[in-house]
Amino acid sequence: MQDTYIEYLTHDFASISILGAVTHKNALTPDDLELMLSEAITENLQKNLLKTDPRYFGSNVRFDIEEVSYANLVTSSRNRANMLLQKANLTEFLELHERGIYQRNLLSSTLNGCNHDWKKLYAEASSSYYSGDLTAELDRILGSPANHSVVVNYVITVADTTSAYDAKDVLLKVLEGAGRAPSRYIYTFDFFQLGVEHTPSRSFQEVKDLVNMNLGVALRNSTLILDYSRLTYGSKRESVAYEVLTQLLDRISHLAREIQIVFLVPSNSKNLIENLIKRTPLPVVLIEPDKVADLSSMSPQETRRQLAEKLSSMSYSPQGSSLDRLLEKTVSNYSFHGTIDDLANQWINEHNLETDYYRYANAVRLPDDILSREAKGIDRLKELIGLKAVKEEIIRIVRSNRSEFRYRRLGLPPSDASLHCVFQGPPGTGKTEVARIYAEILRDAGIIPEGRILEVDGSALGSPGYFVNDVFRRGKGSIIFIDEAYAISPPLISELIAQMENNRSDTVVILAGYRESMQQLLSFNEGFRSRIGAVIDFPNYSTDELVQIFDLMAKHQNLKLTDAARSLVQNQLAAAGMRPDQGNARYVRQLLADIRQRQQERIDVWISSFSAGDSAVLEPELTLEQAQTIIADDVPTPEQEAIPAVEQLEQLVGLHSIKDEVKRQLDFVEIQKIRRDRGIATRFTPMHMVFTGNPGTGKTEIARIVGKIARERKILAVGKFIEVSAAQLTSPIPGGTAHVVTRVFNEARGSVLFVDEAYSLGSTAAGHEAVDAMVKLMEDMREELIVILAGYTKDMEAFMKTNDGFASRVRTTIKFPDYSASELMEIFELAAKGDGYSITSATQAKALEIFQELGSRTRDGNGRFARQLLEEAKLNQAVRLQRRHHEPHELSTDNLQLLIPEDLTFKDEWKETQASIGFIPNSDLAR
Repeated sequence: MQDTYIEYLTHDFASISILGAVTHKNALTPDDLELMLSEAITENLQKNLLKTDPRYFGSNVRFDIEEVSYANLVTSSRNRANMLLQKANLTEFLELHERGIYQRNLLSSTLNGCNHDWKKLYAEASSSYYSGDLTAELDRILGSPANHSVVVNYVITVADTTSAYDAKDVLLKVLEGAGRAPSRYIYTFDFFQLGVEHTPSRSFQEVKDLVNMNLGVALRNSTLILDYSRLTYGSKRESVAYEVLTQLLDRISHLAREIQIVFLVPSNSKNLIENLIKRTPLPVVLIEPDKVADLSSMSPQETRRQLAEKLSSMSYSPQGSSLDRLLEKTVSNYSFHGTIDDLANQWINEHNLETDYYRYANAVRLPDDILSREAKGIDRLKELIGLKAVKEEIIRIVRSNRSEFRYRRLGLPPSDASLHCVFQGPPGTGKTEVARIYAEILRDAGIIPEGRILEVDGSALGSPGYFVNDVFRRGKGSIIFIDEAYAISPPLISELIAQMENNRSDTVVILAGYRESMQQLLSFNEGFRSRIGAVIDFPNYSTDELVQIFDLMAKHQNLKLTDAARSLVQNQLAAAGMRPDQGNARYVRQLLADIRQRQQERIDVWISSFSAGDSAVLEPELTLEQAQTIIADDVPTPEQEAIPAVEQLEQLVGLHSIKDEVKRQLDFVEIQKIRRDRGIATRFTPMHMVFTGNPGTGKTEIARIVGKIARERKILAVGKFIEVSAAQLTSPIPGGTAHVVTRVFNEARGSVLFVDEAYSLGSTAAGHEAVDAMVKLMEDMREELIVILAGYTKDMEAFMKTNDGFASRVRTTIKFPDYSASELMEIFELAAKGDGYSITSATQAKALEIFQELGSRTRDGNGRFARQLLEEAKLNQAVRLQRRHHEPHELSTDNLQLLIPEDLTFKDEWKETQASIGFIPNSDLAR
């Protein structure tokens, strides 16, 4: 009684209701509690109830004493339970349980079940994955005398979480039933909750402070489960947990015979197990999963011998020929993934069909010979649209494995090739669909026993329900498809690699994601590449393939397109340069969904128009033909410019030869597209160009209009203008420039990428790295964007010689001439009009005079000089008007709009410098 704190959770003595009590050190048995509570309540009854109702007094008072865990207690009254724990000097329990029963706690508690049905427990042990070690320990326990003093501790290696926990439960029930457990109280310390990513409510240091001598004393006379199974040995998370583990073992070492310890550790943790053995003063019994004989490593003679022994033990007398036939169909062709027991069961099935149950011979199905099976999965693969290289690679893998079967039949050893794959490519390119078919193909080929596919998102791996061990348990014998695998948490990679190696004989892992991201993932750990048998690239679909996909999707929805609607769809899909987020087949699916929605809206507007304002008018009946037909108005098209892009090109001042050349190039690319759409073999010639010339000659504005025209003609899907400088294509981080260039090109998909002063890339090491990356991407993405390199003529001529790849990527160089004085005057007039100003003929003459006086100096500014002259004129006009008109009401609208000759001034510095003025114009007409 000295170390015991008892308090009633209710004082409703009339109902004789006692909800719970807390005992320190488990010093009181249920019988002790019953006696003590009986005395206490009797005393209360005598004091409070005897005078009014004697029925409550006497020997009829009975108590049902139920032992409860902390978790059960807080279910009834959390606040009250916490107070009891504090008063009972169990502060550490309270703190480590603080997160509550609805979250994963560091420390949890339960009561061991009372089960003395040894036969049932032994049967559970025998049927578990730990049957060998577990049944042997049960024999030792039941053959030893009862002893509440702990004799040995246990280490259970966890390959499969559920099976390991089941084995642990059987072990604890037997220990308790045989009188070998200190008590029924079981506490579990989950070290995974100390993880870096899943931060508990308490800091690491606070947890360490709670793992003290007092906690050790509170754990006396109980069983302690140290669950270390979900940690990867050597990881950051594990190093944090190991520090707490060693401290806990130190604090309870002097109580070794009063606390039964069961360690749950991950498989392949030899070093960890040795460290645990050193830190506990008691002997340790290791309980491991049964080792399943690997038939692929057995000789045919040994397999035959063990099979014959197994059948004899089951009272069968197999004939030699029947054994040979079975081994020929299974083990000898490397298609069998079972055990000797599975082989024996298959032999018995066939034997029964040949003897007593021969009438069923034609009614049941038995496994086919692998080499005679129909390859239905291969046919489905071939039916997929596009993906020629992908199909060839998968068929190559299957043929290689079929040859493997033939070699095994000749007695040759199996190769060590891995079937794990990487599927890399943009979204919507068929990776998931191919994986599903691949699973069917591998099953039909006898390479994996199941034809299922378990899909897991990379970012979800390691979260509850998707622990690596559990994923491989659920996906065993099938394909585990990890999409966006590059998002896998780094601490999990070592565990994933280990599982890929341990399950390579009957489970295939496919890692999928973007090409660049998957290459980075493979480089993260050297073990990845050695486990991957094939890296398969999934390219973007071609225009023809996207059209075929659209037709197939429309057919499945029973939709029919008019010729005009189909033409618009083809133009939409033929536009090169889908952005990565548009996703190939996903883009097609979304386009069809948009079309369907627009069609439904159109039909609803048509039907509603008949009854608008008159409820008596009946709606027209919608026919099946109308519901299935897609017309041109249903196909969404990009927003059109207020002024067509070709007209914008024509409105530019001068540049007559430039305009003709740009239109010629665009005409050529459009005809290429039409030829390809008609099924004529056409190699797409890239439209990358070089624009050379002095500043202000219109290079930027022409490039901008090129993108608009390309979008209007469905040559490019987006048609934006993305301008970057050389500095924006390089990185100060060594080796980082290629990544920067790739990011810029991806952002420019479907648009024009304009690199101004591109020649400056040739002056640094990072610049040369950028050029190498650009040359590669200009080829790889030649149908997806237009790259225009711009700069001074001589500098660009030298720059284009720095890399031989430019010659095949850039077929057109356009030289922009300097504007003449009359063209500059025209630019000046257009810019003034655009800003809301008017000029007289005298002002025109004055502007022309200034440009003529500048002469060759305009080559450093060209159109920018015209804009600069206008800005100076606007300032001069403002000063002139302020001097002549002191009150705003004196100014007429004509006064505010008119620029006169005296507003135009020739600045002396224009004569003195050859450098560019550097004015950033409001209008691109001056560029």
